[in-house]
Amino acid sequence: MKLSQTLRRKLAAIATRERILSLLSIDEVEYFSMQFETGLLYLSLIIKDATIRQYIGTSPQYWKWWNNQWLLRDEQLVHRAEFSNYVIDDAGNLCYEQCYYSHYHDAHRLANEIFPNSIVLNDSYAAMVQFLIDDK
Repeated sequence: MKLSQTLRRKLAAIATRERILSLLSIDEVEYFSMQFETGLLYLSLIIKDATIRQYIGTSPQYWKWWNNQWLLRDEQLVHRAEFSNYVIDDAGNLCYEQCYYSHYHDAHRLANEIFPNSIVLNDSYAAMVQFLIDDK
């Protein structure tokens, strides 16, 4: 049976998450809480206006984008961890999985490295404008 590209990607994402849970000795609640809280902190760092931040933060497009960015970093850590139980961070320091994971998923760092694409922003702005129109 041939699997669709979408299904293969979902299965790979689940396998990556399971490997991360094992590497970090955490459960899914901790994992998803960390992902969610970091996503909110990241938004507060890149979007200063609270109203705009609220609309982006409730946008399904934002969370799809954020989850994808998170998964990309998880995949990189899993790849590095396949070769050893430690990694070298950007400063050249020896770092075990937990500290590297925290460093690599740090909202302050991500605010300097990634930015939501226009689809995410346009979707959120459209919702905000519609709310303002409906509110009048």
